[in-house]
Amino acid sequence: MENAPQVFTRAWLATMPDKLFYALCVLVTFYLLSWLVNLWLRVALRPAIQASKHPDPTVRAGRGRLLLRTPMTVNKAVLYTIAVLVALRILGADLYGVMLPVLFAGFAMAMVASRGILRDAVRGYVLVLHDVYGVGDDVNIGGERGTVTKVGLLNTQLRAPDGTEATLANGGIESVVNHSRGGGSDQASAA
Repeated sequence: MENAPQVFTRAWLATMPDKLFYALCVLVTFYLLSWLVNLWLRVALRPAIQASKHPDPTVRAGRGRLLLRTPMTVNKAVLYTIAVLVALRILGADLYGVMLPVLFAGFAMAMVASRGILRDAVRGYVLVLHDVYGVGDDVNIGGERGTVTKVGLLNTQLRAPDGTEATLANGGIESVVNHSRGGGSDQASAA
């Protein structure tokens, strides 16, 4: 007579090929879904990318990469995480007892710990999306006047007329006066 662990092992191994096939189907389905969402993002963001007012094509290309890379990376991270969790559940992993609470606790701690970085990144993405200023523009940001030398998700770098460089966190940018566009009267709110 078989004991309980032997019966469980025999029953689980008998269904293992089916479980592996279903888990593989889930992973492939989520991969294709991620590809489709990224394709949609490319189409949806094309007008914003093409609306760049900067005359330098390398700056426009960098802006386009920044606008596309961020949502595409978030899309992949979310969908691949869900796919792995579903595949593990199909294979019999106890997600509700251990894995999901640990994942949610880790995610919550990461969000709390990085809220300043997230604020900077979201504000930087909005600034790039709306093409408020670009590299080479003469701007006034929060009392700092200078030429933009770098625009990133987290910060913006300015070179003042006297040659000093200032790095401004994008999360702290409230308003921008762009003197390179519209003869110095172009003021945009970054909020």
